[in-house]
Amino acid sequence: MLGFLVGVGGGLLEIGVARDRRVVVRKSCIKSLALVPWASSVGEASLTRSRVTAAPRPHEVQDREAITFSAQPPFAGAGPKRVLVWFHEDLRVDDNEALASAAKRASVLGGALLPAFVVEDKCSDLVKQAASTLKAELQGLGSDLVSRSGSVADALVELFNTSKMDAIYYNHAVTGEGIQLERKVLGKLRELGIEAEGFWSNTLFRPDAFEKVRPTEVFKAVFDGSVAAPQERPTSLPRLPEGIDAGLSVVTNRTNQASIARKLMGEFNKSSEALHLSPSGDFAFRVKPYLDAGILSPKILFHHIVREVGGPRGYTVHELGWRSYSCLALHSCSTPTKVAV
Repeated sequence: MLGFLVGVGGGLLEIGVARDRRVVVRKSCIKSLALVPWASSVGEASLTRSRVTAAPRPHEVQDREAITFSAQPPFAGAGPKRVLVWFHEDLRVDDNEALASAAKRASVLGGALLPAFVVEDKCSDLVKQAASTLKAELQGLGSDLVSRSGSVADALVELFNTSKMDAIYYNHAVTGEGIQLERKVLGKLRELGIEAEGFWSNTLFRPDAFEKVRPTEVFKAVFDGSVAAPQERPTSLPRLPEGIDAGLSVVTNRTNQASIARKLMGEFNKSSEALHLSPSGDFAFRVKPYLDAGILSPKILFHHIVREVGGPRGYTVHELGWRSYSCLALHSCSTPTKVAV
């Protein structure tokens, strides 16, 4: 949680955001900023920002007054407002929590949204075409996809600095190669003190849904149908910040890979899937590249299968479970969800 101390008329006010995202303002029991080891020396009517969870908490008092402003925007007064969204293995607008969260952050006064994609030398044609489709979809929502080439970490840092962003949002990778790249990028951001936050749109569950990430617990949740609904698709997005060059088109062959993925999902054969016959294995094999690139959301596919089959069962559901378990297990070993400044 982000907190603020504001000097007003010789006293101090504490401003913070509650867990339900309400903005709370209350009198502080601290008489002077000089008593706060994590606050810099400032004058009256000025503002000091600190990450409260990383600092010694002031002693609680019983008589301080609290005022709640429920009419404020959910992110007003706290957290980043200018957010770069790193598209990586989530090349879609549908069910994209990083994009949706960044758009909410950017919707306040002074906010900005910067969707970014870095074209690596080893990018496949499928990934390039998916990025081109994503660019068109973002343009249709009022934004754009800013593309760069070369080192992913260096390109993101340059965009972050030149655009004066506050944070980088992304969805955690699911492939082994993607996870390695993610760790490398996060290491660079940590060195430079750049705030980054990861989301879990590429798995059926968040890791904190389980006390410990074990196959038995993950599969129990899968076959109980305890998979959250996909994130709603945004109806509009903030425009790119002024002066940002969106870069060249990622690829000239603009095959709509999102449309192909939806068509493939429509070819799902519920009879063979329920019986574990070979065509179901063929479907899981054919859909894998679209999941790897993030063109297709695992939650969207899961709920589609549940509707078609009448419940969470079948070969592909089993594969989605293994996919999510493997990803969560790998990330729980060493990758932080949040890199704080």
